[in-house]
Amino acid sequence: MDSVDSKRMVRPMHSSRRRREIHRRGSFIVEAAVVVLLLGTASLALTKLAHSSTRLRQRADRQLSAALTAQNALTRLRAVDADQVSQRIGEIEEACERDSGCQVELIATPFEQPQVTGIHLRVEVTAADHLGVTLHDWKVSALEQSSAGPSASNAASGSNGRPNEGDE
Repeated sequence: MDSVDSKRMVRPMHSSRRRREIHRRGSFIVEAAVVVLLLGTASLALTKLAHSSTRLRQRADRQLSAALTAQNALTRLRAVDADQVSQRIGEIEEACERDSGCQVELIATPFEQPQVTGIHLRVEVTAADHLGVTLHDWKVSALEQSSAGPSASNAASGSNGRPNEGDE
């Protein structure tokens, strides 16, 4: 009987080892599945982040292109004499659109105040996805009046045609 008892004692020990081994294998499979799930989630998140980053970079490039095109158009308009602006607008608009691929609209509006006359220049540039930039400038000259005196001339030259870029 001792031999039977010893066999019985061995069997439970042997089966408990086996159960532990099976349990370890099972927990390894669960751990491996969790790791695969975590790595898949992290990879998906990184892929979405890279895609989003690319879209934002492209949008920033288009916005920069629109801003540079607006500056370029305004610089070209400043180089034109005030009496030639309305004749040259179409040419400058077309050249800026061709160079940048953006939609460009140049608007010159004459104005006259009691002692000053001039042209208000507005440049509106729109990129492909409706990103827009608007710049303003004024070409100002003093009116010739015998009673105006030097103060009217100084007030007109104080502006000096510098842009107001607050609308960017």
